[in-house]
Amino acid sequence: MSLKTLYYWQVAGTLATLIPLIAGFIVFKTSKNIDRIFFYYLIVGFITDLCGWYCYATENAEANMYVRNAYDLFEAVFFFLFIAYTTSSGPIKKFFSTATVLLVLFWASRFLYNTIPVFKTSTQIVEAFGAAFCILQLLEREADATQRPVFWFWLGIFFYCFSTFFLMGILGSKMVGVWYAHAIINMLAYLIYTIGFWRVRQPV
Repeated sequence: MSLKTLYYWQVAGTLATLIPLIAGFIVFKTSKNIDRIFFYYLIVGFITDLCGWYCYATENAEANMYVRNAYDLFEAVFFFLFIAYTTSSGPIKKFFSTATVLLVLFWASRFLYNTIPVFKTSTQIVEAFGAAFCILQLLEREADATQRPVFWFWLGIFFYCFSTFFLMGILGSKMVGVWYAHAIINMLAYLIYTIGFWRVRQPV
């Protein structure tokens, strides 16, 4: 794959964020607080991507590194707190609430021991299993689980974290094709989130 093709895929991956953002904006007034919080998360992600493109255009690699490092922490903390807030399981809620405090220390270790891959991989594994547990628990408890927006938000988190972990943790980030696949993963995750916002218009 040429670098030019990869560039276009990365642009498409960024623009795909607009799909769930538009859906979330349409249902914003009728959505619950948790749906709005997820909407804000997507806004932060979109702004981060725009900052990354600005750094790329201005050839400011150092600033881009700071932005990405900060977003890694934000995303991990958000997913942990989101799972803790939305789960009905006491042990899962307690684990993710407590572990969120340790994330900051774990994230800070990257500046001393270069643990960036370890942080990303390990947190995504935990987030994927946490989201999967929430999904299974909801499916066991409610026959119409797929009608709930949070089901699709959990599913998107699981799909994104597990797929990214598999690509970046197992295949390695040095393969050009991996970054191409990562853009596809982002776009599919955004489509799943979009279904979640669409469910807001069809309350259970």
